Amino acid sequence: MVDDEPQKHWLLEAHLFRRVMKSSKAASGEEALEKLSNNQIDLVLLDVIMPRMSGFEVLEKLPRR
Repeated sequence: MVDDEPQKHWLLEAHLFRRVMKSSKAASGEEALEKLSNNQIDLVLLDVIMPRMSGFEVLEKLPRR
């Protein structure tokens, strides 16, 4: 989950991930890209409007697998 609003992390985790899969949170595009480079991730949920780097910019920089 990549979102600059922590309450959205909590909401998604409480309703979607708690019973389905493990989750990892990032508060910025830069943090997300670092986590993605070091871990096997199956699904990425991106907020489109974030400070410094939009969700679209993160998507363009995601490592291809």
